[in-house]
Formats: sequence, C-alpha cells, structure tokens
Amino acid sequence: MNNDYLTTGIHQYYDREKVELGETVLGTITFITPEAYPECLWVGKRISIQEASHIVGYAEITKIFNETLLKNM
Repeated sequence: MNNDYLTTGIHQYYDREKVELGETVLGTITFITPEAYPECLWVGKRISIQEASHIVGYAEITKIFNETLLKNM
C-alpha cells in the first residue's frame, strides 16, 4: 500500500453540484485507479482533497462501496 498515492476522483454531492469554501456536505468520491492502492480506506479515515498540490478540503470516510479499498482492521 502506498499511503501518499494521489489519484483522480469523481466527486458527486447530494442535493448540490458545487461545494463552497467552509461548507460541509455529504457525497461520494469514485477513485479512478482503486487497484493501485488496495485496502487503504476504513470508516473514520480522513483524506485530503487536492487540486494539484493545494489541499482544498478534507473528506471523512463514512462508507466504502468498493471492497478493494476496504482495509480489514
């Protein structure tokens, strides 16, 4: 597992299309290369959301739909 692996994700938010700075929303992120970092997520993990090298937000994992990503603890 590579803990500093960056990938592209498709963000989909519930009840809106865009998130403004400082807002908290619910949504899903679909990673395009999950096979590159199997077993790296667990419920409660916090991941950064980046645009290039700039962190623009954070996501807290509440549910994992792709079993490849699930880390059994």
